[in-house]
Amino acid sequence: MCNPILIIASVLSLLLEFTACLAEEALADGVPDPKFSNINLSQFAQEQLPSGPALTFHYSRPGSRYIRIHLRDISIPKGYLLTITGDAESPDYVLSGPASFKELYPPLATGGTVKIQISGTEPTQARLTVANIIPQQTNPNPWLSIFEGNQLANINIASKDIPLVRASRSVVFLSFEKEGENKVCSGFVISRNTIITNNHCIDDVETCKTADIVFDYTKDDRGNIVFGDQRRCLYLVEQDKILDYSILQVDQPIAEEYAPLQWLTTQPSAALATKLIQHPAGEWKQISEIGCEILEVGVPGVDLKVHSDLTHRCDTIGGSSGSPLLAVMGAGASARYCVVGLHHWGFDQGTPFFATRNRAVMAQLLVKSLLTKGVEFNTCN
Repeated sequence: MCNPILIIASVLSLLLEFTACLAEEALADGVPDPKFSNINLSQFAQEQLPSGPALTFHYSRPGSRYIRIHLRDISIPKGYLLTITGDAESPDYVLSGPASFKELYPPLATGGTVKIQISGTEPTQARLTVANIIPQQTNPNPWLSIFEGNQLANINIASKDIPLVRASRSVVFLSFEKEGENKVCSGFVISRNTIITNNHCIDDVETCKTADIVFDYTKDDRGNIVFGDQRRCLYLVEQDKILDYSILQVDQPIAEEYAPLQWLTTQPSAALATKLIQHPAGEWKQISEIGCEILEVGVPGVDLKVHSDLTHRCDTIGGSSGSPLLAVMGAGASARYCVVGLHHWGFDQGTPFFATRNRAVMAQLLVKSLLTKGVEFNTCN
C-alpha cells in the first residue's frame, strides 16, 4: 500500500527543484543612527555628581523598546566606573576599573533613552569610543505567516498552565548585528551553558560576539516591557546548515529557573496539537496555540533532497525563527512540554504548497545530529 505522506514529499521534492524558494533571513529590527557614530569622550558633557566629576552622554529615540550600543577602545582606570542606564532608574550595565577592551557590546538598554557615563577622580583619564548606537525600530513589513487572523497571545494569558509557563521561561530573545543592521530571532535553552537558534540567524563567531541573549522579555499586565537576565554569546559550539541550527555557548551559567527544554526522540504524527512560544517581530514573548498543529511530516527543508521538516499551522512573524514547537506529554502533575520541532521557515510565496504552511526541523533528526556531535541536551522519552 502506498504511503500518501511519502508520495507528497517526493512530488514536492521534484517540484521544488524547479521553483525558487525565498531565502530564510533574520528579521531586521534597527539600523545604526548615522548621527551618532565614533563619539569619543571629548564629546561627552561634564557633570558634577555627589560622588565627584563625571562625563555623560545622552541619547534618545522615543518609541524604541531597547537600544543597542557598540563600544570600542575602552580603558577604565582603577577606581572609575562606566555605567549605562536605559529607561529604568537603576543601571543596565556597570563596569568597574581597571578594565580594558578593544570592543564591547554591553547588555541592551531598555526603553528609548540611554545614558553612558564615566565617573571617577579625573574622568578624562579614561578612554572610550561609542562606535555605534542602534535604536530598536519596528520593522514596517515583517514576514507574516498568519492563519485566519493573528491569534498570537501574551504568554502570561497561559499562566494557569504551570508546565507551559515553566517551558516558556526557557525561550529567549536574540538581538545581534548582521549585514550592518540589528537583527532579531528566537531561541531556547538546551543546557546550563548553551542555547539553540537557527543557523540562518547566527552562523559565524563574528555575529555571535555581537549577540545579546535576553530571558523573560515580556509585557506585564500594565503594558510595560520587562527584560530579565541577559547573556552574551561566546562562540558557536556546533552548527548545521542543512538542519538549520546553531548551538551558542553563553558567557555565564544560565539561572536554574530557565530549565533546558527536553526533546522528543521519535517522529511526531500529523494533526498533533502543538504550541509555539516565540518573539514575533522582535516583540515580547508570545504564544501561538489556537489551531496550532502539525500538518505533514517528512517534507523538504533547506536541502531539497533531505526531508528534514514538518509543516505546521502555528501563527508566526519574522523574528520567530529559532522558536521551539512544543507538544504536551503526560497529564496532571507529570505533564511536560517536549520539543517536537525547531521552527525556521514561514510562508514561502515562491512555492504554492509552502505558501500557506510554516516549517520546523523535526526534533528526532536534531537529536541524532546533536548526539553525533556530542552536544549536551535532555530528552523527553
